[in-house]
Amino acid sequence: MKSLQGTAHDFTRPMSPRTAAADTGIRGWIVALAAILMTVSAPAPAASPRPSGLASPSDGPALLATLNTAEAPIAQRVLACQNLALIGGSDAIPAFAALLDHPQLAVHARNGLEVHPDPAAATALRSALPNLRGGFLVGVVNSLGVRRDPQSVEALIALALDPSKGAAPESLLALGRIASPPATAAVTQTLKTGPAALWTAAAEGCLLAAEAMHKRGDAPSALALFESARSAEVPLPLRLAATRGAILAAQDRGIPLLLEQFRSSDPTFSQLAARVARELPGAAVAQALAAELGRASNPVQVLILGALSDRADLGVSGAVERLAVSTSPAVRIAALEALGTLGTPYSIPILLRSLDAPGSGSDTSPEVEAAVASLSRLADAGTDAAILTALPQSSPSTRARLSSILGYRNAQGATTALLRQASDPDPIVSKAAFDALAAVATVAELPQVIRVAVSRTDTSVRDRAERSVYGICLKQADASSRSAPLAAAFREIELPSARASLLQVMAMLGDPAGSRAIAAACEDPLPETRDTALRLLVNWPDSSPVPTLLRIFKTTANDVHRNLALRGIVTLSTLWAGDQAAPSDSKSPRRPPAESVTWLSEANSALRNQPDEKKIILSGLGDLNCAEGLRMLKPYLDDPAVRHEAELATLRAIKGMTTAEDRATARPLLEKISTQTQDADTRRQALEVLGKQAS
Repeated sequence: MKSLQGTAHDFTRPMSPRTAAADTGIRGWIVALAAILMTVSAPAPAASPRPSGLASPSDGPALLATLNTAEAPIAQRVLACQNLALIGGSDAIPAFAALLDHPQLAVHARNGLEVHPDPAAATALRSALPNLRGGFLVGVVNSLGVRRDPQSVEALIALALDPSKGAAPESLLALGRIASPPATAAVTQTLKTGPAALWTAAAEGCLLAAEAMHKRGDAPSALALFESARSAEVPLPLRLAATRGAILAAQDRGIPLLLEQFRSSDPTFSQLAARVARELPGAAVAQALAAELGRASNPVQVLILGALSDRADLGVSGAVERLAVSTSPAVRIAALEALGTLGTPYSIPILLRSLDAPGSGSDTSPEVEAAVASLSRLADAGTDAAILTALPQSSPSTRARLSSILGYRNAQGATTALLRQASDPDPIVSKAAFDALAAVATVAELPQVIRVAVSRTDTSVRDRAERSVYGICLKQADASSRSAPLAAAFREIELPSARASLLQVMAMLGDPAGSRAIAAACEDPLPETRDTALRLLVNWPDSSPVPTLLRIFKTTANDVHRNLALRGIVTLSTLWAGDQAAPSDSKSPRRPPAESVTWLSEANSALRNQPDEKKIILSGLGDLNCAEGLRMLKPYLDDPAVRHEAELATLRAIKGMTTAEDRATARPLLEKISTQTQDADTRRQALEVLGKQAS
C-alpha cells in the first residue's frame, strides 16, 4: 500500500521524471482520510539510475546551451530542461536556478533541482527563497520538502511564522517531510499555539514527520507526533489518520486506544478500529478483541468478529461461539462466518445446529449460508466425521446441504453415506448427493454409483446422476477406456430408461470403448435402446461410427432409422473423416480423405429412388472436392426431382477443388449447368467459375 506522503504544490505542474513517485501530494482532507489505510512513508529520494533515452551525458553541453538561450522556442527549452534533469551535471544547477521565476520553465527547473544529487542544488533552492513570491515561492518550498533538506529548516520556519509571505501551509508540510528535531518542534508548536488557519497544515506536517520517525524505528517520537495531531482541533480525516498511526506506533501499548475507538459513539471511529485491528499484530490484540466482544454493542460486535476472522488468531473461538446464539441476527451470522476460520471441534455442533435453526428451511437464509460456508472450509480434522454422523439424523433440506458440504470438502470415505442420500426419494436430497459424489467417489467406487444412478426414475435426478457418473469417469487416467465400466453395467441392466442413461454418458465421454458399446446397442432387441444408440452415433465427435451407420442404412426396415443413419453417414464422413490430414485451423481447401469418398459412394449405391434420400446424399457429395465426387453427382443433374440441389452441390464441390485433373473433370458439368439451369443465380455462378478456369 502507499504511504501517507506528499508535497503541497501547484497541481498543474508535471512531476519530475526521476521522482514522480516522491511527489504524490497529500493536500486536502480526502487524502488524509485515505492515509488511514496507508503504511509508513517512503525514504528520501535518492539519485535513480538514468534511464536510456534520446539524451546522454555527452548531450549535456548542447542541452545547456539551448536552456540558456532566451530566444530559443519554449518547447525546445522545456525539452532541454527535462533531459538535463535526467543527465545533467553540476553545471546545470545555475541554469535551473536562474529559471525558478520563469512563467513556463520554473516547474521544470524545480524538478531538476529536486532530484539533483549535488548538495549545491539544495543551496540554489534555499538561496532563491528571499527573491520569490506567490506560486514560485510555494514551488521552491515544496521542492525543499521533497529533498528533505535539513539546512532549510530555519528559513522554512520563518515562512511558516509569516503568513503574509503566502507559503506558510506549504512550509509546514515541508518541515514535516524533513522531520528533523527543529522541524518537528516548529510544526507541533504551530499546532498548539499557531493561528487556527494553519492547524490543518500543521497536523499534516505532524503526520508526515511521524511516519518518517516510525519508519526510522523511533516509535516514541512518532507516537508523540501522532498524539499531537490526534488531540488537535483539525478535520476528522486527519484525526482518524493520527489515531491509526498512534495505535500502530504504540503496538501492544496501543490496545487501550484501539478499544477506545470501538467504544466511541461515532461509528466512524469504530470502523477505523476494525481496520486497524487487522493491522496490529500480536496475540494480546486478539485476546483484547475477544474480551471486548462481551461488552460491545451489536454493530461493534459484527465489526470485531470480522476483524478476528481476518486475523485468524487461535484461541478466541469460545468468545465467538457464544455469539453464534446471539439474539441479533447480524451478530449470529457474523459469528457463524468467523467460525469457519476460528472454529475448533467444539464449533462443529454449533454450526450443524444452525443448519436446522428455525426459519432455516430457505436455501437463501443468510444464517444457513454462513453455517454452510464455515463448515465447508473449517480445517478441523473431525469435521467430516461429525457431518457424516449428523447426516442421517437431519431433515431433508439439511441433508442436502450436508451432502453439498461433503462434496466441497472432498470428504474421503463419504461415498457410502452419499450413496444412501442419492437413493433418497426426495429429489433435492438425491441431486445434492449425486453432485457431491462427482467430487468424492473414486473410479473404483464407480460401479456402486452407477447402480444407484440407473435406479432413479425422476428425469431431473437422472440428469444429475448422469453428470455425476460422467465426472467420476473423467478421473480415469486412460481416456480411451473411461466408458468400460459403463459398458459392463449396460450388459447387465434391462430397464430401457437405465440403459438409455448409460448410453448418454458413454456418448458424453466419446471414447473408443463407448463407441463400440453404442454401436453394439444398435443391434439391441429393445427398440428404445436401438433408437437411443443410433441417435447418439449420428452425433458422434469422430467418424468411427460410419461403418456401423452404413450397415444400419443398408439393412434396417425402419424408415426413420434409415434416414437417421444416412444423415449420420453424410455428416460424419464430411465433417470428421480424415480430420488429422491437415491442421484443424487450416482455411485452405484440401482434397477429401479417401474414406469419405468410399463411405459416400457406398451410401450412394444403396439409395432408394426417393427424393429425400437423394437430397441428403447430395449435401454430402457437395463437400467432396474431387473428381470422384463429381462422377457421383453427374447423374443427379439429369434427375428432375433433385436437379437444382445437384447443381448447387456441384458448384460447391468445384469451388473447393485443388488439382488440375479435378477441374478438368468439372468443366463439362459446369457447361451443362450453365445451359440447362432454370435459376439465373446458378447460371451466373457456373459461368463465373468457367471464366476463372479459362483464365
